Amino acid sequence: MNFLWEKFNIKTFPADTAVFIDGVFNEEISDTQDRIEIKKDGFFIKKADPGLRRGDEFLPFHLIFVGDITKQNKAVIPAQAGIHCCAAKSNNQLNNACGAIDPRLRGDDAVCEFVPGLKKIRIVNETEGELFITVKSEIKNPTVLQFFIENAGEFSKISGQFTFLNDSDLDLTFFGDHLVKNTAVLIKNKILADTGSSTKVSGVARILGGCESCDSDMDFSAMCAPDIKSIEFNPTQELFSPPSRAEHSASIYRGTKPQIEYLSSAGISREEIGQILRNAFLES
Repeated sequence: MNFLWEKFNIKTFPADTAVFIDGVFNEEISDTQDRIEIKKDGFFIKKADPGLRRGDEFLPFHLIFVGDITKQNKAVIPAQAGIHCCAAKSNNQLNNACGAIDPRLRGDDAVCEFVPGLKKIRIVNETEGELFITVKSEIKNPTVLQFFIENAGEFSKISGQFTFLNDSDLDLTFFGDHLVKNTAVLIKNKILADTGSSTKVSGVARILGGCESCDSDMDFSAMCAPDIKSIEFNPTQELFSPPSRAEHSASIYRGTKPQIEYLSSAGISREEIGQILRNAFLES
């Protein structure tokens, strides 16, 4: 997996790994395709074969998307000629009305809008272990992207790290859904917003009825060039069962004056300081 570190700066660890580069499954650097089922309505992570145990545990599963994620065509929820369902008549909620995902997640007050070029990517965890999702993609053209992250494996955990380098206009939405009790869905999203870009990131963490003792967190952060067009964060929650933890946050990262002065005193150029701060943001 040195290739992923050298080219994309992505750390790997012992896991069953499936890698997609520019939307194409890469068999050469993936450990397995046995535990991932690719259907027209999503990626489904399956339970490991009992023979694949590591001691008393199964290996976690690591699903990786790098390169241009807008080229992803397999397992993308059909967009119904560009229709999507992220508008609601009340409460500023994000809902799904097309029935493409679990019907329990449909909102009674949802309405549809027309958005050309929409990508909707669904990932469903059916294991009883850990699922790690890593997405690192550069946005060069106007993009509307939705992720449906669903945990259906009791006592399981989904940890998602989503990093986007936005050079254009990005409208990004996350749905982090708990479909059974005792599950965790932890989503961390980082945006590097470049000159002239506009970014909107929305998210809903949803814990359904009968899904007690869940751990939910959505964390949005961005580092912005001084001359971006706009940036907007909208993390929200819909809780229908008592969680063990439910948090959400949004923040803008900036280097502090003492940090910049310290680096400058060491003879580091302004451009190099910018790169150091950028790397610190991405690695934090």
